Amino acid sequence: MRKKLDTRFPAARIKKIMQADEDVGKIALAVPVLVSKALELFLQDLCDRTYEITLQRGAKTMNSLHLTNWEGINKQNGSNGKANSCTWCTRAGKTPAKMHMNM
Repeated sequence: MRKKLDTRFPAARIKKIMQADEDVGKIALAVPVLVSKALELFLQDLCDRTYEITLQRGAKTMNSLHLTNWEGINKQNGSNGKANSCTWCTRAGKTPAKMHMNM
């Protein structure tokens, strides 16, 4: 019997977002579930590291400046430290507003 993977993000919504791209063909059943789990782990890591930065600075409230201080973001997308920079938007040649408003 297969073990069901418990995820926090709906696989159906992820599949719909993936299929919005014209280049994406058929998607195996496991792919949206795996993307959901990867997204969950990424966000958990992002929040944990941002929380550590918030504590180091002695702040009581986490904000976007704490996110930009996380070196992992700047290394991953080649950003100059701007919080609104998005790897997928940059590769697609779209502005974040146009790309994310459809989600």
